[in-house]
Amino acid sequence: AWSVGDLDEADRLQGRSLELARELGGPDEVFRATGDLGLIAVDRGDLERARTLFSEGLAVARDGDNPGDTAVALANLAHATPMPEQETLILDALHIHRQTGRLTGIAHMSLMLAWLNLSDGDLDSGREWFRAAQQGFEQLHNQGAQVEALCGLADVALQRGDPAAADASVARAEALAAHIDWPGAGAMALTRRALSRRVDDPAGCLEALANAGDAWGLSGLEAGLAENLGMRAKVALDLGNAAAARESCVASATLWKALRRSAGNAWVSTIAAEVERLENGPEAALPHYGRALAALVDSRRDPHTIDGFLAPGPGFRAQLIDALERAALCSVAAGGETEALAALTAASAERSRTGIVPSPRLEALYGAAGLAASNEQPSVGSFEDALRAAGVALGGMD
Repeated sequence: AWSVGDLDEADRLQGRSLELARELGGPDEVFRATGDLGLIAVDRGDLERARTLFSEGLAVARDGDNPGDTAVALANLAHATPMPEQETLILDALHIHRQTGRLTGIAHMSLMLAWLNLSDGDLDSGREWFRAAQQGFEQLHNQGAQVEALCGLADVALQRGDPAAADASVARAEALAAHIDWPGAGAMALTRRALSRRVDDPAGCLEALANAGDAWGLSGLEAGLAENLGMRAKVALDLGNAAAARESCVASATLWKALRRSAGNAWVSTIAAEVERLENGPEAALPHYGRALAALVDSRRDPHTIDGFLAPGPGFRAQLIDALERAALCSVAAGGETEALAALTAASAERSRTGIVPSPRLEALYGAAGLAASNEQPSVGSFEDALRAAGVALGGMD
């Protein structure tokens, strides 16, 4: 039931399993049942319940003095813990796996750390963790996890502006996915292949994303489909098709809301602001950008950044930079130079820190607006100060 996306039935059955474990089983059975039921709760967006179940599992593992189970429980808890606290839990779990020589655990923790670092804009660390995970899963003959790690490497390369490296990683992922009897792996590889065509062939990219969307639908992972619809909206905007962009944007937002994923909702809100600009002009869109920035800042409490099948979009920092720069362009078009400067100051600071390059399309928009996409570190304030100044200027923050 879980693997085909029937989360209600999966929750009911696993809940009954936990009842039986508590009544008839021992600590091992209770530990496994709380872990699986907690992961189902994560997929349903019920993070409070997931934290309760994972905390119970961690207590059971520690009472039994079982290092392996303790490491698994720490990693489980990271899935329901806000982003700023996740790294400590994962590193603690990794330390235990290394001490006990558990290669599977080492590879999985490496993959979680890779997604976390990518989301926070640390591309160097993200690349190294993805490489470590891919090599580990290759040793373990886990092709599905290799696909995920290779797609992560492609994401790093795309954010660095290295399409050749991205293409090489995607080609390896596609070759592996062809031998896996689960559409989710293929959907991940198809998505990266589609995105590699976005600049040169947006119409072909949109068609390829539709094919990837079909695969996500078959996989049972609604988060993957929600992300796919958001990406389709962005490419439709590239093509100037506001109606198609709004349709995909609304569908994506509906799924993210049902999944109770604030990070997904925040990402789609930035796309919705672009739709508003295209349909109704820059002045009408500015308040939408302000609210989108506020939503992105709030979404840092969402833990869905350590699983490539659940995290929306290109990662928190890349989303934030993109939103700030598009808000700046919109502000210039509306005659708001102060707002544009505040947004660009924050974005420039992040590009300098992370090395995330702007897309060629965004660079062209900069040129058209008479603005410089500077990578020089601004001398005024911290990123947080600049971000808040931009949010206040755009009316999204107090």
